[in-house]
Amino acid sequence: MFVLFVMPMDWMSWWFVIFIRQKRITRNVSVISFRVDKRLKARIDRLRHINWSELLRRYVETIVEQEERRMRSTKDPTAIRRAIEEMDRLAKLSEGSDWIAEEEVVRWRRRRFSYLMQV
Repeated sequence: MFVLFVMPMDWMSWWFVIFIRQKRITRNVSVISFRVDKRLKARIDRLRHINWSELLRRYVETIVEQEERRMRSTKDPTAIRRAIEEMDRLAKLSEGSDWIAEEEVVRWRRRRFSYLMQV
């Protein structure tokens, strides 16, 4: 909170103090504008109880955080390469056997959900 104590002076000094205070408040913010059609603007004007600046500021901040999170979650190419090599190594172990992965999955699902069929 910014508190300002000023001794009474002429009106020009008061204006200068208010200007300085406003400049301090708005020093770290930028202005972004966008256009909406007239119908939407009329609808927005009817909803005076909504603080549109705060609502849009929060929405933009949420979207920026989501995008930054998405950009940070890039995959490590060396880890991907190691995982592929490990999968290939495991696949070679099962070569020549009559084991089929799809049939194994079906068998486990039937075993897991067989109690549902008994009711």
